[in-house]
Amino acid sequence: MEIITTWHEWEQWADEDWSMFPLIIKSPKCSGELPASWEEAWQLASEYSVVLESGKGGRYTYLGLNPVSILK
Repeated sequence: MEIITTWHEWEQWADEDWSMFPLIIKSPKCSGELPASWEEAWQLASEYSVVLESGKGGRYTYLGLNPVSILK
């Protein structure tokens, strides 16, 4: 697992008065083509958790486990 977000980026966002900072992690794939750490991640999931895939190739996967707010 590799953390992509840098400390410098967090410092910049803090200077811009962001109240939340994204954490981007590059995760290795398992044989099923899903990140190997997903089972563990879903244990932390809320009722409104989401998975977003980028395009046909699915090069990027965005996992939102505990959203701050929801639209109804």
